[in-house]
Amino acid sequence: TTLHLKMFWTNVSYIGISSSPLLYFLLALSYSPDKKYLTLKNILLLAVFPLMTFIVVLSNPMHNWYYTEVNISTINNIAIYGHGFWFWLHTAYSYILLLSGLLLFSKSLFHFPPYYKSQIVILIGGALFPFIGNIMYVFNLNPIPGMEWTPIAFTISGFLFMVGIIKYRLVDIIPVARRKLVQTMREGLLVVDSDNRIVDLNPAMESIFELRAKDILGKPAKDVFQNWPDFLRGIQGEAIKDTFGFDNLHYELLITELLNAKNDPSGRMILLRDITDYIYVKESLSKETSRAQTYLDIAGVIILVLNRDQTVDLINIKGCETLGLPENEILGKSWFNNFVPENESKVLGPRFNQIISEEIEPSEYFENSVITKHGENRLIAWHTTVLRDQNGRITHSLSSGEDITDRKHDEIDLKNYNKRIIAINEASQLLTKSLDLNKTLERCVSIAKNMFNADDVTIWLMDKFESELEPIRNIGTYSEQIMAMTLKIGEGFTGSVAKTKKAQIANRVDLNDIAKQVPGTPSEPESLMGVPLISDNKVVGVMTLSKVSTLEFEESDLVFFENLAKIIAIAMKNARLYEDAKQSDNLKSIFLANMSHEIRTPLNSIIGYTELIEDKVSEFLDPEGLSFFETIRASNERLLRTIHGILDISQLDSMNFTLMKETIDLKLLLESIINEYQIHIDQKNLFLESKPRIVDAITYADKYCITQALGNLLDNAIKYTRNGRISVSLEEENEKYIIKIADTGIGMSETYQSKIFETFSQESTGYTKEYQGIGLGLALTKRYLDLNNVDISVVSEKNRGSTFTLEFLPHIE
Repeated sequence: TTLHLKMFWTNVSYIGISSSPLLYFLLALSYSPDKKYLTLKNILLLAVFPLMTFIVVLSNPMHNWYYTEVNISTINNIAIYGHGFWFWLHTAYSYILLLSGLLLFSKSLFHFPPYYKSQIVILIGGALFPFIGNIMYVFNLNPIPGMEWTPIAFTISGFLFMVGIIKYRLVDIIPVARRKLVQTMREGLLVVDSDNRIVDLNPAMESIFELRAKDILGKPAKDVFQNWPDFLRGIQGEAIKDTFGFDNLHYELLITELLNAKNDPSGRMILLRDITDYIYVKESLSKETSRAQTYLDIAGVIILVLNRDQTVDLINIKGCETLGLPENEILGKSWFNNFVPENESKVLGPRFNQIISEEIEPSEYFENSVITKHGENRLIAWHTTVLRDQNGRITHSLSSGEDITDRKHDEIDLKNYNKRIIAINEASQLLTKSLDLNKTLERCVSIAKNMFNADDVTIWLMDKFESELEPIRNIGTYSEQIMAMTLKIGEGFTGSVAKTKKAQIANRVDLNDIAKQVPGTPSEPESLMGVPLISDNKVVGVMTLSKVSTLEFEESDLVFFENLAKIIAIAMKNARLYEDAKQSDNLKSIFLANMSHEIRTPLNSIIGYTELIEDKVSEFLDPEGLSFFETIRASNERLLRTIHGILDISQLDSMNFTLMKETIDLKLLLESIINEYQIHIDQKNLFLESKPRIVDAITYADKYCITQALGNLLDNAIKYTRNGRISVSLEEENEKYIIKIADTGIGMSETYQSKIFETFSQESTGYTKEYQGIGLGLALTKRYLDLNNVDISVVSEKNRGSTFTLEFLPHIE
């Protein structure tokens, strides 16, 4: 039973005995530079023999391959085994793995820093003592017969591993991780001892210098790196950080002092990092930054960056030039407190804070003023956006600004220019249309005041002696005082304009001298502008403008004022001529009315006495004698019609004609007029065609005017038609009554047709004219019809006849 029990535990122990050499070898391989062979496939292949050994041990009673015999010693009660062939195979396999592991650990001593070398020594020693004990057992080399060395060997091994675990952190992953990191890192790593001998380097360092570790390990650094003096100086120096380059490559050199367990220097670790790309990017960035700064500096706009505190972080040369300050006097200053007018800063400052805190969106475009070094305000048009950090938080505002001060002034000037051009055109149209002198003067001062934003506008008129100027119109603050003035030629500003006949501007004038002439006017400075009003190369007056403000008149104002003055002078001249013509026309009308009355009275007497004489002597006269009385009667009627025409035209021109409107049946009126003139038609053997196509044609007008107009037209048709026909028609068209009187008479030339309704107008004049009349008929007809809102038109062709068309509005009750 005791033997069976010993065999059982012996078999169990072979779980560790068969696998321990393999596990030790795998541990050594994982620490070695040859870790690449530590693959699952290789591990499984290596594990085949230990597994077979365990199976052979368990099945040994059936074949005795491992133990040929087993006996119990009677001395110390230990099992004595006879070894079979598989035992020696297992021993050889285990020794090979153990020796390989020891060799790998020994090689690792050259690849780890001093601190980790202590761990390697412990791993070697911990395996070496049991290995020696096993050799003594297997080959019966026990120096003390009967002494069991295996427990002692494992005790020593356990003590070593305990020291390694407690003191040197043997089971930490750091050495493995360190080797993995060192082998795969892109930076070159070199380790030298205190004597500057090379003790370790990684593949990256080998690649950089095109060296092999096996060729340089243990050699002095000065011999290995003599061709790289900059690098060698770094190795031999103290812990530094520097850069150097070769072969168009750039490296960063970082040297760290290594300390042993006692904190004494034991060597140096040199880290070499390729910074070629970084240097390239840095240089490119520097060039781009320089180029960007150049762009900013040569940009035609202001570039401004403000941080969250409203202070200036960046401004380009254009911005400095605009403010008139150097960059160092702008950067770091509060933008709104130092460079923006106070009234605008009170609004823009809080608004900027709202934008930064994302309470409101930034305006893409806005305008505000900035203050220059000399206190001048410049208007800037800004385009603004915000800059954010990686978290999306607004950090800055970025603005590009354009100085639009001059452009705004130009726009205002252009606007004023266009406004004045329009005003002058309107003034020209209005003033030339108006022939009323008072209305013309009122309009003149109003236009001038609005055009030039003047406080006072005055028109002065030259007296008939050309020695004084009197105000005839004024609009403004001191109208009452100015209208009470009289100025001598050459006296004061206004008198000087009249005397020199030249337009003048006087800015910042002291009004104390003028105040003597205009009581109550202020004595502070103002601007004056005056132009002479010239008609027929003669000064007829002066027009003056004044401003009681800091705004001054400019030369451009004077140009427009002179043009306006020319229009005003013409308008005044036209108004005066109109007044004179009107007065002359009134005198003419009065004269004609009086003369007609004086002629008509004796003419009526002549007509009466002629008829009386004819009644007394007619029975004693032959036909020839009676024809004399007929001639006298016809001449009297002709003269009487002429006088009536003159009286009517005089009344119409003097607006003394009184309308008596009533409802008129145009058909009946037309028939009555035709009947009246039928005798004259028959006398000339003319054919009359009457075509009234409507029954009721009622209009509302003065019957006398319409009768006279239709009679004149029919009389002219009879008079100017030698032979042929006359047509009279009445019809309705487009809700109007249309009367047409047409003839086949002599007609009119196209040139004369535009003058037919003028007073005393005839196509043929003088003593050689063929037809009687003084040219009042059509003029009166036009006036009669105009008074009653009746349109008249004519179509005529020389030697082919004429057609007159009258359009009457229907009477609506």
